[in-house]
Amino acid sequence: MKAEFIGIMIAVIILAVAIAGCTTQPPAEQPTPTPTQVYTPGSTTVVTATTPAPVPLVGTTWHRVSFNNGVIEAENVIPGTGITAVFGADGNLAGSGGCNQYFATYALGEGKAIGIGTPGSTLMICQSPTGVDNQEQLYLAMLDGVESYSIDGNLLSLMNNQKQVIATYSTEPAAA
Repeated sequence: MKAEFIGIMIAVIILAVAIAGCTTQPPAEQPTPTPTQVYTPGSTTVVTATTPAPVPLVGTTWHRVSFNNGVIEAENVIPGTGITAVFGADGNLAGSGGCNQYFATYALGEGKAIGIGTPGSTLMICQSPTGVDNQEQLYLAMLDGVESYSIDGNLLSLMNNQKQVIATYSTEPAAA
């Protein structure tokens, strides 16, 4: 009887996590570009250039482009797997691991320091496309080694303690 109760409770928890993973978040507001005036030497002409404002880490849906799988330097994401990361203002990280929804906590430190807690995920079995299950396991394990980040335009890089890029994301989803 006790084992049956525990089994029911585990099923309820898994169902709750799966339902929570199906929610959507409203799109983040995009920052407004900052105009810059440039004076040309020896001329009275003023050229106004628009420098894109940096994309914020928090609230942006980041689409993973490549990652360091521990064997080779960088590997592209398997087409059709749609790996994402959204850093919430509440200190929660959520996204798709390519098949399952995942969740973790994160904390920002001085400068561009960041720490990501051990992620959990839903428990769907993923067999297609080939290799998606292995890619997802490598991705979730990689998150534990993140210690800093940088944003350059619409690209986010997550780095380990040796400042090596271990994952790259874009604000734009990869072409199918």
